[in-house]
Amino acid sequence: MGHPRHPRIESLTVGNLLAEEVRPEAFVAPEMRIADVLARMAQHRIDALAVWDGTAVRGVFSGQTWVQGCVTGVSPGDSVSAAMLARPLSVAPGEAVSTCLSLMQTQGCQYLAVIDVGRWVGLLSVEELQAALLRHYESIFREQELDQKIMFMQGTYSC
Repeated sequence: MGHPRHPRIESLTVGNLLAEEVRPEAFVAPEMRIADVLARMAQHRIDALAVWDGTAVRGVFSGQTWVQGCVTGVSPGDSVSAAMLARPLSVAPGEAVSTCLSLMQTQGCQYLAVIDVGRWVGLLSVEELQAALLRHYESIFREQELDQKIMFMQGTYSC
């Protein structure tokens, strides 16, 4: 059985999701100091940043990778590349959110970089994707319920 769909509801892609809200630039250069990156994360209240060298995503830095780095001796003065998760998953903006969630589950990752032909688009967490998919399904179910009400209204004829 496939995912629920409705003709009046557009498919949910990561590009649609990123277009819904204005986000701070969620990437940093690999040579930035960890202390500066943590300050930026606190200022914008974000959990993770992509490490972008201008041509490709080199990693993801999050609170979790920072804690793991501390255990191995990384300090706030080190570059962010010392505590990042290297080689994160990336997808194009046209990728379906449901496909991305499946990919993230099989790969065991928490963040997904969205890249459009070498251009940075955004970073999404598994929680953001799950919440968006839930909202999307709720809108489909509302439309289906409306269809049912219209079809069975008194004086409405259907073939």
